[in-house]
Amino acid sequence: MQPLSAIVFGETAARSVQLRVLGAFAVVSCLLAAVGLHGLLAFVVSARTREFGVRLAIGSAPHHLLTRVLGEGAAIALGGIVCGAIGGVV
Repeated sequence: MQPLSAIVFGETAARSVQLRVLGAFAVVSCLLAAVGLHGLLAFVVSARTREFGVRLAIGSAPHHLLTRVLGEGAAIALGGIVCGAIGGVV
């Protein structure tokens, strides 16, 4: 005769391993998405350096440029989240 805790542990051990592996894949995918978003934003900023310089020269505040770049990054991330959610449901 086994205690109830040993029976529960024996029944849920395989599920626990599956959840840990799934969690590890989720963490890796989030890191890859963050690296991809960073690369995309770095490319966009480097391509628009001249535009940013002109905007600063005519009097735009630096925080407006930062807000604009971060807003574009957030829009890209939101689009990816929406597409991923739709793909996950389908």
